Amino acid sequence: GFIKKKKISSGLMIKLYLPDCELSEFLRIFEY
Repeated sequence: GFIKKKKISSGLMIKLYLPDCELSEFLRIFEY
């Protein structure tokens, strides 16, 4: 729903500040 989409979009904004080597850690956030 809306909350999930908002969480993903904010997560993508966070990804902009993370190096690619931390992508697995970033994705792990969305598993919970």
